[in-house]
Amino acid sequence: MGLDFVGRHKASENFLVSRDTYVGVQGPWGSFSLGRQNTPYKVATAKLDPFNHTLADADSIMGRTASGKDINHRFNNSLGYVSNEKDGFTWKLYLGVEDDVAGTSENQKEALNLSAHYAKGAHKVDLLIYGEQGGYTLSSAEGEAMAIKIAWRYSIEKHRFGLAVETFRSDVEVNQRDAGMFSYRGEISKGHRLLAQVAVALESERGQDKAHQWSVGWSHDLLPKV
Repeated sequence: MGLDFVGRHKASENFLVSRDTYVGVQGPWGSFSLGRQNTPYKVATAKLDPFNHTLADADSIMGRTASGKDINHRFNNSLGYVSNEKDGFTWKLYLGVEDDVAGTSENQKEALNLSAHYAKGAHKVDLLIYGEQGGYTLSSAEGEAMAIKIAWRYSIEKHRFGLAVETFRSDVEVNQRDAGMFSYRGEISKGHRLLAQVAVALESERGQDKAHQWSVGWSHDLLPKV
């Protein structure tokens, strides 16, 4: 049995690289990585959303164009650079090359993700810029596309608040969209946490596509933490 590195067909039992699969080096100048990997644009929203990777997350609104195309994805065949932290600041650059994933709809355009990050005390701020040649990933639209997102997190004792706003701009105007989300995660009592999130997308030029969602949850530790 071999491993499907070339075609990367997700239906294949030998498919290996459905998630992060990369190699890298790190030194006093920062770190470089090469392979299939998450982008800072995707990770920034995931860290804010207390329901990330569940049916209650904000993935249907955040990181979506007006036509529903998703840019919260991993880059295939990408080169990433992450600077070392200095005075609370780091910056990242990820480059993705054009790549057709055989047997799937995940055809990647040439893309770039540039981001700056600041963390000091209770505050964490991310500024992210995503640009792509040939239209958004998973879209057949021609033209260039850009997305900009600002994400902020604030922690005080056992409570964490998050806020993110993003805007999508494209040569295909009907794909343009603005959205935002607010989140909260806090420990109400020992082992008991309250989770809440609300996300809103403004109406685009398509018309009648304004959207919002909210999620509230509670989690409890069945076993004591060690």
